[in-house]
This record gives sequence, C-alpha cells and structure tokens, in this order.
Amino acid sequence: MKKLSQFYYDNMLKGSLYKDMIRVILQKSGYSVYPYGYESTLSELKSKLTQETRNSKTGRRIRSSPDLLVYDDQNVMLVEVKMRGKSPPLIRASEIKNVKEFWNDSVLVVVVPEGNIFYAQRISELEIQESDYYQLSNFERFQDIFTRVQPEDISYYKDIALQNMKSTRAMKSSPFYKNVEQKKTYNVAEIRLSDARAYKKWTDAEDLELSNNYREGFSTSQLAERHKRRRGAISSRLRKLGLIQ
Repeated sequence: MKKLSQFYYDNMLKGSLYKDMIRVILQKSGYSVYPYGYESTLSELKSKLTQETRNSKTGRRIRSSPDLLVYDDQNVMLVEVKMRGKSPPLIRASEIKNVKEFWNDSVLVVVVPEGNIFYAQRISELEIQESDYYQLSNFERFQDIFTRVQPEDISYYKDIALQNMKSTRAMKSSPFYKNVEQKKTYNVAEIRLSDARAYKKWTDAEDLELSNNYREGFSTSQLAERHKRRRGAISSRLRKLGLIQ
C-alpha cells in the first residue's frame, strides 16, 4: 500500500477542522448535516487508486464528491468545504471543472482569512474558466446562501477560525517546523546524489520500460541502477503496476 505523506495528513487534519466548524454552524442553525464525501467515507481508497483509476471518469467523480449533505425542510444540498490560509483564495480551475461535471447542483464553501471569513457559492453559478479562481467577488457571504445562519454565530466562529489560522501560521514559522522541512529537503537532495530520479514522478514511458525490464528478468537492484531509483521505490512501483504482490 502506498504510504501517504505527512503533508497529506496535515491537510486532512486542517480540512477536517473547518469541515467540522461548518457542520456545527449549520447544525446550530437548524440544518441536518451528514458526512458525505470521498474523504469522509472512502478515505482509505485514496492510497490505493492508480494514476489510471484516479483519472478515469468514475475516479474523478469519486474524488470530487462534496464533503457534506445538508438538509432542511425545503432543500437538500451537497456541500464542498475548502480552507485557504491566504487571501485572495486560490481555487484551481480544474477543481471547479470536475465538481461542475459531476456535482453541478452542489455548493462550494470557502474559509479564508478576510472579511466575512466564511463564503459560499453554488457551483452552477461559477463559470468554467481557464485561469484559477482568486477573487472573493466570485462568492457570496456564507449566511446569504444558508439563510438560517444567524449573524452572531458567524461573528463567534469567525474569531475561532482566525485563531486557528494564526496558530497554523505560527507553527509553520517555528524553528522546529522549519528544521523538519530543511531536513526533508536535505535528505532528498542527498539521496539524489546516488539515485538521480529519487522521488520524481513516474512517467508512462518509464512504467512501460520498468515492466518490460522486470519481465526480462532484471533483479530489483539492477532495476534500481537502471532507472536511477531507490530499491524501495522500484518494489513499490512494481506492486502498483500489479507485477508483484
């Protein structure tokens, strides 16, 4: 099984925090809220998807599925929550394109350290564009989409969200965090002195060559030398290609 990076788990933790915050705001306002999305119900699947299955139509539908199902007496809504630590927020055009393709009736919520903090927009109202989405003018205030939400709740949770964002920025600027990041960079650079392609993305051509070399009887050590990769990376790739158990 592919080992997920610390960066992935850090982002999962941060994302869960703000999804829970949105869930609490909505529930306090009288909405019924249920976990719905890929990360909530199929999180382990993420480590098992191959590049081919990730980019298939079904794979893209699963990966772009919204986070929450929100229900009131009149509406049922699917809600995707994204947190951005900088303003203006960067929402990639490819993300919007995928959501529009499969979940055009959903709502995108953005938590960003500016103004109202909580913003939302119906995906159907966002136009497909080549450039990424930067402007908050693309979005409305959260309480304008979810009209049951009270101003005092927005004010209260704005303070909590800002405190968490400041804590995250403070952690990333701490000597300990910087030291860890520097060690990671140094180790990768050091490893690449002997294994030039270590940690680089595998291309389709390299996958094909690796598969052919393996079938020709090359050992793991020989494959590592031939492909300028670490032996562990070779074994991991062979498993991902279904050539070994």
